[in-house]
Amino acid sequence: AFQTPSLTGFETEEDYNKATSAYPDKDLVIACIGDSLTEGDIGAFISGPDVKYRNYPYYLSKHFGCEVINYGKCGYTAQSYLAFYRQGNVDITRADIILVMLGTNAGLKRGGTGQYNSYLELIDEIKADMKEGAELILITPPYASANKSTSSSFVANVNEAAQTVL
Repeated sequence: AFQTPSLTGFETEEDYNKATSAYPDKDLVIACIGDSLTEGDIGAFISGPDVKYRNYPYYLSKHFGCEVINYGKCGYTAQSYLAFYRQGNVDITRADIILVMLGTNAGLKRGGTGQYNSYLELIDEIKADMKEGAELILITPPYASANKSTSSSFVANVNEAAQTVL
């Protein structure tokens, strides 16, 4: 089911396109910053040629009918993303909404850790670069439960990041 895009609430792609063409925010630009959950590469659980394009930024674009820029980077932590951002690889200057979801790869433990400090620095730099009137939204990683396909450290990272962002 995940390999096939669903159009919840619409019978056909034509019905969906007709409904979204009425959205007033066609000029809206959303920038998505994050790790593999943003990029769309979610590991070995799903395979196929279009795993990366069927990510949450893709579905935001389909739902709202606006431009969504995906700056997700598989495997990135808050520290590595801060370095990536500082190298000029992310341009949020046109974005009306900036979504940030990090912490699944190394957590965001409070108390002066490198990941937490890098997360705060990244937020400060994004705020400084945002256009006037833009919105910054911090997203918690989705819930993760321990099972045979997930490691306990991954679950701990996700839980820690969710608590930090809240």
